[in-house]
Amino acid sequence: MRSLFTFLFAVCSVLLVQAQNTATPVIKATLPPELEEISGMIHLNGKLYGIEDSQNPAILYEFDSTSGAITKTITLDVANSDWEDITHDGTYIYVADIGNNNGTKSVLRFYKFPIQAIEDITGETGTISSEQIETIKFTYSDYVSSRAFDCEAVFYYNGYLHLFTKNWIAPNTTVHYKLQVPSTPTESTLTAERLEEFNTQDILVTGATMMNDRIVALLGYNDRNVHGLSTACAMWLIQGFTDIDQLFSAESSKLKIDIGYASSVGQLESVTAVSQ
Repeated sequence: MRSLFTFLFAVCSVLLVQAQNTATPVIKATLPPELEEISGMIHLNGKLYGIEDSQNPAILYEFDSTSGAITKTITLDVANSDWEDITHDGTYIYVADIGNNNGTKSVLRFYKFPIQAIEDITGETGTISSEQIETIKFTYSDYVSSRAFDCEAVFYYNGYLHLFTKNWIAPNTTVHYKLQVPSTPTESTLTAERLEEFNTQDILVTGATMMNDRIVALLGYNDRNVHGLSTACAMWLIQGFTDIDQLFSAESSKLKIDIGYASSVGQLESVTAVSQ
């Protein structure tokens, strides 16, 4: 993942184009070089926060949704092995250190810290100490050493972190797992339960968000000439489900929206929903 994600994708506008199953992203801002490899973002208390993946600093960036300008730089006193997404539960933020491109990592991590720790930083820069950060270690219930276990997409819902794999072995398939957030810190390695799988029609899932209690969005691109001109980007909207553990059941509607090619919109790897 080395391509620029140079715009904030206005997810709400996609709902207006369901009939034709295509969408033209609205460029809201050009992000600065510090966010050249943004791999996850959230909208929180009227602000946007983003992270970058491996080989980048362990920093959480607060940035303006209109200008793209960074307004606060927050260093997390933990390692960035391969941060791939970020989510929150209204009280805590979870940074997903879950990238596993080669499939050789049997144990992965979430870093959990209070939203209040961000609000306590009054200047343009600050650090959240390791003492304020809880590490949640986990493995997949069916893990084997395989590139099928790469993952870049997660959201929080009702006490669980829901993960969607980026399956390099079978690009048509993403597997949905859930991991229960422990009520108290633990040194144990927890297990993410396999729930279901979904045919993504050749889309490698790179981002996920709950737009509301009724709609889930999965973002991604195909693996044809990744980083190249023929890499097609798309979003799946899943709605009408009654059980979050069975998102892809027959009762839910599944709409694939083609967004364009990476050569024009960038290699899409992060998505969040903003209430308007």
